[in-house]
Amino acid sequence: MHHVTPARTNLPAVVRVDHAQRWRELVRCSSAEARSHVPYQTAHKYNLLPMTLINAGEGRMLLTAVSAQDFSADSLRELRFAIGCEVIHEQAHGPSVERAIHAAYIGDMLTARKSTTSPSAADIVEDILRQSVALGASDIHIESTPEGSVVRFRVDGSLRSGMLLRGPAGSHQNIARRIQILANLSPSETGEAREGSFAVLVGLKQIHFRLSTVGCIQGEKIALRVLGNDAYAVDDCRSWSAA
Repeated sequence: MHHVTPARTNLPAVVRVDHAQRWRELVRCSSAEARSHVPYQTAHKYNLLPMTLINAGEGRMLLTAVSAQDFSADSLRELRFAIGCEVIHEQAHGPSVERAIHAAYIGDMLTARKSTTSPSAADIVEDILRQSVALGASDIHIESTPEGSVVRFRVDGSLRSGMLLRGPAGSHQNIARRIQILANLSPSETGEAREGSFAVLVGLKQIHFRLSTVGCIQGEKIALRVLGNDAYAVDDCRSWSAA
């Protein structure tokens, strides 16, 4: 019988970066193969981000991971039973691990969504919101252009190009309508500046969005402020509720 024992992994790049950026480095070091072996619910329960999956021979698999907590012997046995292989883990900065788990698994969801055909406007808006969380964005800006709807994300103070949406489902009118419905605004009232808010469940975390729209000739400009998307430090947002 093989026992699960805590050990130290060799992750110098992860350990040395500052707390504000560490979660991005953790996501970069985490392999999709390792994450596919550990369901999101399990990773969330144990605050564990899978890093690599190693074939140890004789049918044995070994998972390396970083965790937001130290594990007792009983917890390690329970974790090994849950994922079906041995675990070598290294403890890292808690909030960084929690945010990295969320972002990495959201990225997997988005990759899986891209393989489907003919997404609806609701699917496209869901992807935009998920992407904002995965990037750690503070704002989302959506505007209509002759080429289609352009989506930009503000990350670390800089506005970055994110998506160019085309096709019937991705038309600016359909995207704007779907977001307005989420914020309990009437899609028929266009041309005036309006504000609203809503919350959606992304993974196992509720994220709040504050909406502002401004009427323009080519279509409404949409701005969404992402609330509570900062390393899971959401104490200041827990009392905030969607209108």
